Amino acid sequence: MAIAAKPKTGFWGTLWDLLTTVDHKKIGLLYTATAFFAFALAGVFSLLIRTQLAVPNNHFLTGEQYNQVLTLHGATMLFFFIIQAGLTGFGNFVVPLMLGARDVALPRVNAFSYWAFLGAVLLALMSYFFPGGAPAVGWTFYYPFSAQSGSGVDFYMAAILLLGFSSLLGNANFIATIYNLRAQGMSLWKMPMYVWSVFAASLLNLFSLAGLTSASLLILLDRKIGLTWFNPEIGGDPVLFQQFFWFYSHPTVYVMLLPYLGILAEVASTFAKKPLFGYRQMVWAQMGIVVLGTMVWAHHMFTVGESTLFQIAFGFFTALIAVPTGVKLFNIIGTLWGGKLQMKTPLLWVLGFIFNFLLGGITGVMLSMVPLDYQFHDSYFVVAHFHNVLMAGSGFGAFAGLYYWWPKMTGRMYDERLGRLHFWLFLVGYLLTFLPQYALGYLGMPRRYYTYNADIAGWPELNLLSTLGAYILGLGGLVWV
Repeated sequence: MAIAAKPKTGFWGTLWDLLTTVDHKKIGLLYTATAFFAFALAGVFSLLIRTQLAVPNNHFLTGEQYNQVLTLHGATMLFFFIIQAGLTGFGNFVVPLMLGARDVALPRVNAFSYWAFLGAVLLALMSYFFPGGAPAVGWTFYYPFSAQSGSGVDFYMAAILLLGFSSLLGNANFIATIYNLRAQGMSLWKMPMYVWSVFAASLLNLFSLAGLTSASLLILLDRKIGLTWFNPEIGGDPVLFQQFFWFYSHPTVYVMLLPYLGILAEVASTFAKKPLFGYRQMVWAQMGIVVLGTMVWAHHMFTVGESTLFQIAFGFFTALIAVPTGVKLFNIIGTLWGGKLQMKTPLLWVLGFIFNFLLGGITGVMLSMVPLDYQFHDSYFVVAHFHNVLMAGSGFGAFAGLYYWWPKMTGRMYDERLGRLHFWLFLVGYLLTFLPQYALGYLGMPRRYYTYNADIAGWPELNLLSTLGAYILGLGGLVWV
């Protein structure tokens, strides 16, 4: 009689299991661990940025080093943490369980997606150790800066291409799983809200992915063989790169947001001990965000000289997308209203999200107004706005999901006291970091400046406050670790 081999135990056995697994839960854990590692690394970069800006005429970093750190912070936080934690991390672990499926539709493709993602992370970080160092062009990699910088840009463009391949496979796998592998009797209208949010985000990511892939591939070809569509000396247009880049990167804001809105809805329903308020309205709002999310990318380009009609159209759709987004927020509040709230750590992150995301949404509608955008474009007002949306929106949602599913993912309960301390340090630190930046933007401080003079009214004091807040955030990160 055949006898099954005993599973390997110990460190090497566990490592081999992780390297060869096709189990959706283990792949979800790998995605989540890698994404939160990227978050911690990007957080360290942000502390370096704020240390440099704490006082006028500081020489903690040189201008080149500051630009490198700024690029690494933005690209790592957005591409390797926010998108991955909410969509592929929690999604891989939880979605098949919520659907009653044994695994995702294509388990081996799922595993390949993760290893491609990890390869992209390593490629991006390796750039720092090669001649020329990390890219110093900003996370947007605008042309012609990306054509003139050192070898770090080559590494990052290759990393983005590999990440796009990973996203393509992963998102298609989610859509196939959700559409085909639901348990018997589970119609689309009976799916949990988080599953709907993963479905919507995957659709949007698949649609827009070609923009970033095209931009990064053309930059790489420009740098290696001189083939470019962006060089005006040979008839190209550098604004075309912005069109490609933002065609992906603004819909991706909603790819970063939708899974976390689903997580927050699940947490709110659980800890309010009542059904989700306005389930169908939330689903239609998500689909509305998917459609409108493809029509707003060029609000990043109001100042590049496009026609008035172009600006009015994109300004209108930018304001309009606040409607389905507001419906989602209203329904989360409606779920909490009248419920028997259990003030546990996951719910605290939901409450922190509501206030901060509302502020980010209001300032987003402000920036959809073309004349006002002209005044605040590339200022710290915009920096504060998108951190309100992504740090206090998606970031708070990521921690809500992490605490909510921690017992299921690890088999252990988190420490409630440390969880609360982590939340309050993050909330206070966040407000102290980014509220002064709205004032800095109003006072005219441009983003990406690595230093400033002491005689500019308000800048030294507000920057020092913002840096103190960043260190409180860092302390909260230490509590979390």
